[in-house]
Amino acid sequence: GMTLIDLVQRVRRDSHSDERRLGIIPEWAKSTLSQDHRANTVLRELLISCVLRLSDLAIPQLVLTKYQSPSKTAQRFAGDILLLLGRQSAKEQFAMTDPVSLIEMVKVAEKIQTRPYIDGVISLLSNGHQEVSQVSKQTLIRVSEQAILPLAQTYLRSTTGHFREKELIKEILRRKPSLRVTVTEEVGLAAIKNEKLDQFIDRLRDKLKENHDNKANESIRSAFKAFDAQQYEQSVRKLDTILHSSPELVRRESERIIDVYLKYAQILYESGDFDQAKQILLKVFLFEGSNRGIALLEKTSLALAEGYVALGQPRRAYEELRGLPSQLGKSHPLKGIKTKILMSFLDTEIAQSNFSRARQYIRHIESLGPPPAELTRRKILIVVVENLVSVGVFLALLVGALLAVVIRVRSQIHRRKLAILQEQLDTRNAD
Repeated sequence: GMTLIDLVQRVRRDSHSDERRLGIIPEWAKSTLSQDHRANTVLRELLISCVLRLSDLAIPQLVLTKYQSPSKTAQRFAGDILLLLGRQSAKEQFAMTDPVSLIEMVKVAEKIQTRPYIDGVISLLSNGHQEVSQVSKQTLIRVSEQAILPLAQTYLRSTTGHFREKELIKEILRRKPSLRVTVTEEVGLAAIKNEKLDQFIDRLRDKLKENHDNKANESIRSAFKAFDAQQYEQSVRKLDTILHSSPELVRRESERIIDVYLKYAQILYESGDFDQAKQILLKVFLFEGSNRGIALLEKTSLALAEGYVALGQPRRAYEELRGLPSQLGKSHPLKGIKTKILMSFLDTEIAQSNFSRARQYIRHIESLGPPPAELTRRKILIVVVENLVSVGVFLALLVGALLAVVIRVRSQIHRRKLAILQEQLDTRNAD
């Protein structure tokens, strides 16, 4: 951007006002008031384009810039790019598949050392790429003071039967025995003199589970208290913290938890916040066998789909109808809006002469139930257009064949004339 501005300024300084070369200067560059701002905008747009092309390869450096750059502008810029790439959170950043990018991400996490990034490195201990898992292990050993409790909590939640976390905890505590005292004090674990390491780790796990259960019980009591006080949003937020981490407690209190979610979803629906209402309702169907809220979910999904259709975004509308509970499979309103959306897809494919794809949409529409009358007309249109194309191809081939025949006949006539002329010349020469 600044290079272009410098060039413009030199051209203006060294030119007369009526010179033709001034015509190549963009209008925005002719205004001295907007030059600096526009130059920065052009440069920013160029940088964004380049970084987006790099995709996952750029993630580690962007994260480091966001958290440790001395420039606030650079921090905001990196954050914006991470948002565009769908890698805003640490969990999303560690969801990359490229081993090189993951190893670089581990190095960045070692510099940041916040809990989400420590958890991200721990998640890579089970990565299928050996170098990634090995680098992650060595990094956790180096940041052992920050990693020891997250490792223990991950070990607590482990249901896979793989004890990588336990073995790593043992290795860390062997290298730094003083950490045992730190952990004991932090979690409120009673100290036992000359206790074996395996016994200590098992007791630590039991204590962490006890602490976790106590905290979850307090959270659910607090959530229900907020609900009774009609603080519905606060109640839902508290329940969200335990929904996946305390399955036994959630299962035991499922009916009342569903009450909270349904009440808040109803409020969101009535206020027109259909997106959020749908997200809340889908949590209800995480409870096995629950059909409560199915009618509200149907209305919410229908409102979302119709809204996106009205905005001219049929693809987004169709996405809103996917992944719904099987109980809504026979919903006539949802089938109706889905048919309408698929008909618009069908018309697009017909307009682009993609008849194979168009037939797939036809089969999909027919699978939803009695097809609309317009579908028959579309099927006739496809047959007619295909026949016209076939006739056109035939005529083109026929014309080509006729031209070939004409050219061949004319060539033969031309050769015959040349032969006659040659004979006449030979006769004259003989005379």
